[in-house]
Amino acid sequence: MTKAFSETPVFVALAFCMAIFSSCEKTEDVVLDFKYEYYPNQIGHFVIYDVDSIVFDDFTETSDTFQYQKKYVVDSSFIDGSGREAFKLLRYHRADSSQGWVLSDVWSLVITTTTLEVNEENQRFVKLLFPPKEDQAWMGNQYVDIIDANWYLEDWEYTNTTVDVSETINGMQFDSTITVTQQDYESLIEKVNSVEKYAKNVGMVYKYFLALEKNGDITRPWTNPESGFILTMTINSYGN
Repeated sequence: MTKAFSETPVFVALAFCMAIFSSCEKTEDVVLDFKYEYYPNQIGHFVIYDVDSIVFDDFTETSDTFQYQKKYVVDSSFIDGSGREAFKLLRYHRADSSQGWVLSDVWSLVITTTTLEVNEENQRFVKLLFPPKEDQAWMGNQYVDIIDANWYLEDWEYTNTTVDVSETINGMQFDSTITVTQQDYESLIEKVNSVEKYAKNVGMVYKYFLALEKNGDITRPWTNPESGFILTMTINSYGN
């Protein structure tokens, strides 16, 4: 009886150690999915968009409607001023599919461990956080120089409205998409609304951007503002 009693603590201690070792092994096997696939940076990856825009001119008090196509192409990699690997993002435009592509400008992008940063016209935007989570919020325009930028880009708090949601856009089915509400603001004289959607292995698949002003006439309806624009970009096709 004495011998059996003395072995019991040894057995319990051994079992406890094995449980800890097993727990440690399981912890080490966990790999966090950062979901970088929401913005592919492979050289040659491209997305073509159908673009619709309305521009309101306060000088002529008229509005103009435009329809055209944009093409984004990941062109090459380079080291940016902060010593990070970056990628050139070539942007082309054309009136319609019967025309040839014309280079309009060159942007750049950087995918860090936790962010997607896109440099547009020398203004840096934090478009996504990795890994993306629903209701996640961040100051996406924190690096924007408002002195050199437009009034409507100030103090934007981005929010992931939906994450990993299946969605059909322009007849194309995407298994996993993120909807980012970048800004939704309205006052008596200003209205700004911006939303972008991203799909795994594709990148941005949809963009809606509205920035309108009534200037001095607060009685004007938003359907007929004094100045501003409404821009919609919808994916047409993509590839590598």
